[in-house]
Amino acid sequence: QFSADHAAAAHETFTRAVDELTQGGSPVRLLAEGLLAHTFHSLGNVPEARTRELRLLADAPPEFRAYRAELLWNLGTGYQSDGDWGKALDAFSHSVAIFDDLGEAGRGAIVRDLMAQVHDRNGDPQEAWRQRVIALGGIGRTTTPRLAMALGEVGRGAIFRNEWPVALSFLKLAGDTAEAIDGPALEAEMFLLQARALAHLGGRDAVHETIAKARAATARIEDAESQREALADFDRTEALVAPPEVAVRLLTRSIDYHATRGRRVILPDLLLLRGRAYRDRGQPELAAADFEAGIAEVEQHRETLPAGDSRWGTFDPIAELFEEAVASAVQRGDVAAAFAYAERSRARELL
Repeated sequence: QFSADHAAAAHETFTRAVDELTQGGSPVRLLAEGLLAHTFHSLGNVPEARTRELRLLADAPPEFRAYRAELLWNLGTGYQSDGDWGKALDAFSHSVAIFDDLGEAGRGAIVRDLMAQVHDRNGDPQEAWRQRVIALGGIGRTTTPRLAMALGEVGRGAIFRNEWPVALSFLKLAGDTAEAIDGPALEAEMFLLQARALAHLGGRDAVHETIAKARAATARIEDAESQREALADFDRTEALVAPPEVAVRLLTRSIDYHATRGRRVILPDLLLLRGRAYRDRGQPELAAADFEAGIAEVEQHRETLPAGDSRWGTFDPIAELFEEAVASAVQRGDVAAAFAYAERSRARELL
């Protein structure tokens, strides 16, 4: 059920399994509890998933190494969703070390791909690519959902670097892979990412066509909760080709969702887009507030990393936020604020 995007039904099944295995005194209860905890990720309740996974990790016997590696993997995914880069990389690194030691190259490859995603967000494309090459060697032997996701992340990494043609090529390949395995949730995600790339390449009609394909794929998702989660990503993409007043409404809805239930890590991008929409509507004060909120959000993510190159790199994705903040201050005639943002941006290169 879980692997087929039926998270709500899987949650009920694992809950019953935990109750029955606990009553029977079976050690398999630990496995069922781990799977139950993981369903909370798909149901949008990362704090509950983390609480359960930390408890299970503390209780798991040291000899249950593969089980502990799985828990660390899932913990890292939750930290990644929150933008807590330091804890995400720590959890993923420990998970990979265990999998590699056990000879579980395939599992380790999947976690390495997740590490590559974090390094992309950190502004460290070299390390992201190094991890991704290793990961693809383990994932790319068969056509699976993980292969589609890995290809999609190569495309997403190209998006971070504004390499739109490269992004589109990999995202189309990822979409074809998802279609081959009949994975509608993955198909929808890849179509929306393709639409983002097309929007930057000037293909407005192609963007609308690709969004329509994403909606068709989403309609094939059987689990209601998984379908709602997939639909949450449409607002961000549709805002790219919407008039400013519509874009503000769409992005506000997306920000509200991801601030409380979704992936907090994408809030800086959403705030950047809404700030630009406010700017285009002639509301500079609201635009300035969003640019500042986006910068503050990424600075908070940055504080989770240790000092050094990794910590410095995570500021790279917010260069556009600083540029917009400076331009907004100049437009408002606030020279002091413009200089303050310029200094704040320069200071990041010294940390």
